[in-house]
Amino acid sequence: MLFFCPSCGNILIIEEDTDSHRFTCNTCPYISKITRKISTKTFPRLKEVDHVLGGKAAWENVDSTDADCPSCSHKRAYFMQIQTRSADEPMTTFYKCCNHHTMQHQTVEKTKTPVCQVEDRAALKVARQCLLGGQVIALPTDTVYGLACDANNEHAIQRMYEIKGRDEHKPVAICVNNIEALRRYGQAAHLSDELLTRLLPGPLTIVIERTHELSNRFLNPTTSKIGIRIPDFQFIRALCSVWHEQPLALTSANRSSAPSSLQVTEFHSLWPQLGAVFDAGQIGLTEERRLASTVIDLATPGYYEIVRAGVALKQTLRLVEEYGIKPRKDIAQIL
Repeated sequence: MLFFCPSCGNILIIEEDTDSHRFTCNTCPYISKITRKISTKTFPRLKEVDHVLGGKAAWENVDSTDADCPSCSHKRAYFMQIQTRSADEPMTTFYKCCNHHTMQHQTVEKTKTPVCQVEDRAALKVARQCLLGGQVIALPTDTVYGLACDANNEHAIQRMYEIKGRDEHKPVAICVNNIEALRRYGQAAHLSDELLTRLLPGPLTIVIERTHELSNRFLNPTTSKIGIRIPDFQFIRALCSVWHEQPLALTSANRSSAPSSLQVTEFHSLWPQLGAVFDAGQIGLTEERRLASTVIDLATPGYYEIVRAGVALKQTLRLVEEYGIKPRKDIAQIL
C-alpha cells in the first residue's frame, strides 16, 4: 500500500519517531504521525471470459458441437480452443451455450482432452488447430487407431515418442493424401504410378529412401528411409488435405509393446497427454485388424522385403510380384 504527499504528490516513506511511526516526504517538509492502524482492501473486478477471448466478435464464426449446458440443459454449444498452457499440454476448450437467451452467461472452460466424432463438422478444424499447436492427436485409420502429429515439427515428434514410450531409434511412418505427396517425401522414381495406385490407398506402409522435404532431424534419425502410408480412411486423408498436403507422422495409439487399439477406450490412459481424440467407433470386426498395416521395403529397385506381415500381406505380394519385383529374402519364412 502506497501513500502520497498531499503537498507535492511524491511518495511518502515511513520513519520511526520517538514514540511512534510517521509518514515523511523526502521532497518537502510534510510530516504526519501514524496514530492508528491503516489498512485498505481493493477487490479488482475480474474480466468476463468473453473479454479475455476477444469479446463477442470472437464467437461470431466459431463452430458448434454437442455439449450439455449446466444452466439451461441446452444440447449444443459453440466452442473455441486456445493454447493457454505449455505446448506439451492439451489445448483449453471454451464452450458457450447456443441458447441465445442464456448464452452470455454460459461460457464454460474445460481443460480435459476433447473427444470428437469424426463425422462432426468441426472435427477437422479441431484437428488442424492441434497440429498447428504442435500437439499429438489420436485418430482412426483403415487398420487401427493411430497417434499423429506434424512430421516436420521437432517438438511434436519428441512428444509422440514420449507419449507412446517408444525407443527413439525405432522409426515411425508418415501419412500423406496421394501418390504425388508420396513422391515428394520419398524417392519412388523406380515405382510406377500404376503399381502405386494399385497398392494404395490401403493398409500398407511402403518404405523407401526419404527426400530432403522431410527436414525433421528427430524423425527416424538412425535411417535414411521412411515408411509412407496412404490410409483408405476418409477422415485422415481429409486432414492431410487441410494440412496443406504436409505429412503427418503416424504410429499406433498404444503404449509401446501394448496391443494396437480398435476403439478409443482402449488407449484411454493416453488421453490426458493428447490434444484431441477423434472417434470413429470400433474399427473392423475381427482381432486380425490389430496386426496393423503390412510394411514392405521397396527402396531397392526390383526387389522387396517384408518388414511386417500385417493385414494385407497376400494381396501385396501378389501385386509386387505381378510387376516383376523379387524378394530379397526367402518369403517362406514370413508366410
